[in-house]
Amino acid sequence: TVEDPFVVTLTKDIALTAKDNAVWTEEVKGIGFTGTPFTGVFDGNEFTISGFASTCPLFYEVSNAPVGIVKNLTLDGAISRDLSDITGTTNVGSMVGISRGQIENCHSLVDITISAATISNNVRVGGLVAYTTWGYISNSSYSGNIVVESGFATSAEFYLGGSTGYTNTETAYIENSDMSGTVYLQGEYAST
Repeated sequence: TVEDPFVVTLTKDIALTAKDNAVWTEEVKGIGFTGTPFTGVFDGNEFTISGFASTCPLFYEVSNAPVGIVKNLTLDGAISRDLSDITGTTNVGSMVGISRGQIENCHSLVDITISAATISNNVRVGGLVAYTTWGYISNSSYSGNIVVESGFATSAEFYLGGSTGYTNTETAYIENSDMSGTVYLQGEYAST
């Protein structure tokens, strides 16, 4: 409930191992992946999760029903994702894939590498959050690099941004947040 939300609070830095990352990528696929968005409070308590190496974000989806807050967290690592065989809309962000909640004082140092030959479904790629709607991002930053490795042909929508890939400006906003990393597009791109 709003009055008594589920709360997770870190008490120290976490250094992930290769085994941790394998489980994350193959089984968990991001907090809130299984159709049940994260609807509590995740307080990083100013600590860092380092060594993150995955194909998916830390949080797949954060909802605002009844409350969804990720705050005071730094994430360091890398995401590498091949989008050639995706089905459905894909959201690639380091901290959050889809955010309908509040992202406060979160900082990502995660490098994101995207590869694909052909993309037939919609894609949103953002350094911190891939897709923001019905929520906000405040006092946060992205300091990693996003690299789209090779050119591709697409018949769908492809959104690419530093802090966020796509923000629904009618229902969401970003304040006091910045991006100091780089976005590289390599190769040729065509719309089919």
